[in-house]
Amino acid sequence: MSSQKTDPISGKTRYQSKMRLYHQSSKNEEVSWDDWIGDKMKSPSRQKFDKILVGVGTVMVGLGILGGVVGAIYVVLSKILPILVK
Repeated sequence: MSSQKTDPISGKTRYQSKMRLYHQSSKNEEVSWDDWIGDKMKSPSRQKFDKILVGVGTVMVGLGILGGVVGAIYVVLSKILPILVK
């Protein structure tokens, strides 16, 4: 047995891989959120249109749900009330 021990870390046989893509620093340090997600800035008129569209859609969905609830109550009461009145 040899009294000399080799250091596996300092030897030339140690494997070194290439730097991974996610370890590399980007060239542009200041990236906005819109650039990061690939979205473009909307103009103020487009933002206002989107807000109005969302508001109108919300009101329409709310009225639809309210109409469904009122219709369900009407159907249930029209079936139950004749039974109770007899």
